[in-house]
Amino acid sequence: MARSMPGPRRRGAALECAPCHGVSGAVMIDLPSGQRLASGRSAWTFIAGRDAPPKGSAPAPGLTAPIPLRWLDGTRRDEPWFEGEPTVRESAGDATLAQTSDLLFGVLDHDEGPSIESSVTSTYARITELCSTRGFGHLLRLWNFFGAINEGEADGERYRRFCVGRARVLDRAPDGGFPAATAIGIPEPPSRLQIAFLASRHAGVAVENPRQTSAWEYPREFGPIAPGFSRAMLLPWLRDPLLLVSGTASVVGHASVHAETVMQLTEALRNVDAVAATASRRLGRPLLPGPGGAMRVYLRDAGEAPEVAAHLRQVLPPGLDWMLLEGDICRRELRVELELVQRSMPAENRP
Repeated sequence: MARSMPGPRRRGAALECAPCHGVSGAVMIDLPSGQRLASGRSAWTFIAGRDAPPKGSAPAPGLTAPIPLRWLDGTRRDEPWFEGEPTVRESAGDATLAQTSDLLFGVLDHDEGPSIESSVTSTYARITELCSTRGFGHLLRLWNFFGAINEGEADGERYRRFCVGRARVLDRAPDGGFPAATAIGIPEPPSRLQIAFLASRHAGVAVENPRQTSAWEYPREFGPIAPGFSRAMLLPWLRDPLLLVSGTASVVGHASVHAETVMQLTEALRNVDAVAATASRRLGRPLLPGPGGAMRVYLRDAGEAPEVAAHLRQVLPPGLDWMLLEGDICRRELRVELELVQRSMPAENRP
């Protein structure tokens, strides 16, 4: 039975719209090397590590966004994104931004304050203000990192309070559906809240997983407010369409399944494949994990990294870059979570 919401939440739009015209450039993940980053063509780059770049350091081309988690293994430690046009970097109070003609990326990183709920509300309100005042009216993707994500009992759990705080701003699905999102716990006491976001002048298209209940339709047992995110966001208007898959775990329907970590990993990979296959059918072009893609794997217990990394090397397709990071998952029984950015390769570049 659906729980009460602060406002009506409607489903994301189906992919029935024609691609937008007049959109220049393409967002891509620069997987083969760091050459594009070095040449200044990277619009922003995620770097795995707990600390931000040293204060007073010379600004890098575009924006460097630290992932506040320990890197455990993987094919690389960074995740560069770029557009084939100049990028403007901007500091706006508590936010650092990288802006192209079509996309706005930003990071807000600060002390949490007295309440995760109120801090998330004010941070999301700040994000929507930064986007709207610059003409980027469509939130596509969010990455949320904060400490002690599983602390507290029942509706007092910090992840559930995070969902309540977020819903005060995103109380209904925007045009195109809720943005894709990840929420991961930093393995340290509460203090730091980091939220990164991607917005556009053009609406994306929300994609759901046929194997899972949509997060925003979860039953009351998962909290007073259902999580406001889509399983993935598709950007079909780009020259090389991009799929942004949300944090994905070993959940079938709305229930967590499997106790053992590698079995959870296998189930999560099935879910990623299911979302990517749905997006591929709607787009009419392949978006399955592979070349042109980058995957993050969040692992609760760093002691399990050798076994998980060995499994990933065995099962992931060639050409898909990945990084394994230490982070807590939003449900206590879940031990691993995945997310994916996958670019649809032009026909001439497909293997």
